[in-house]
Amino acid sequence: MPGSACSSWYYLRYIDPQNDKEFAKMMEGYLYERENAKLFVLLVDSRRDLSSDDISCLKMLEKTNKEIVVVGTKCDKLNQSGKAKFKKNVKSLLTCKVYLTSVLKKETMEDITKYIDEIEGVLAHELSHIRNYDIFR
Repeated sequence: MPGSACSSWYYLRYIDPQNDKEFAKMMEGYLYERENAKLFVLLVDSRRDLSSDDISCLKMLEKTNKEIVVVGTKCDKLNQSGKAKFKKNVKSLLTCKVYLTSVLKKETMEDITKYIDEIEGVLAHELSHIRNYDIFR
């Protein structure tokens, strides 16, 4: 996917998990030098507490002054208090949109798509090819 760094971030992070400085340098270069980026979406397993990597990533994203969306995945495995806890934990770190979703129940995927469409028409156009692959189903 053009403009996506998620897979490379995770690959580099887990191939050498002890190399925090190099990982942070790579992340900063990507995040702070992308003038055309309008939105960053961080996917997090909502069943787990935010990891130190998740928290570091959120703090770095906050410094970009761009729109940030945190998507908690696998929410079908949480009760209402678990969902509320996840949202509270994210919002205690920064002000951003937080969505909970589940592939099984297809919860909130339409809301996420609409929000992305609202950010900027160009971004929505750039992401339209993703919807053609129907990854949200």
